[in-house]
Amino acid sequence: MSTTQLTSNDNLDWGEEFSMRNVLFHEALAARLGINARDLKCLSLVRHNKEMTTGSIAKQVGITPGSATTMIDRLEKKGFVRRTSSKDDRRKVVVIIVPERQTEIGQLYVSFGQAVAGLYAQYEPQQIIFIAEFMYKMAGIFKQETEKL
Repeated sequence: MSTTQLTSNDNLDWGEEFSMRNVLFHEALAARLGINARDLKCLSLVRHNKEMTTGSIAKQVGITPGSATTMIDRLEKKGFVRRTSSKDDRRKVVVIIVPERQTEIGQLYVSFGQAVAGLYAQYEPQQIIFIAEFMYKMAGIFKQETEKL
């Protein structure tokens, strides 16, 4: 469907398609790494934050601290993360990404990044800003609705 054919009544169709393709992409990427999609999202969170406690991971992902510990154990066993003392407070144990594995993950996103860059090139900067604002607002709605569940 081209964008010239979209109407406001089609929002569920394109929204559902985007959601489905996003989930399937991340599941396929996670499978290539031998992990599940939630574990992949955990890695993304830790990468973004540089270091995180297991408790903060649990809160961000929406799981119990015990489940977060099990997830971190799995990721540590597969060599994706390691536990270490916080640089700010040596008494605190934090989870960090193993740099070599981060490079491996990054390689799986190269083609995707190139495709997205090609898509960005089709839009004016103001349009990209509008799309980014929309996506951030959608992320906020997802977060809010997830918390309700």
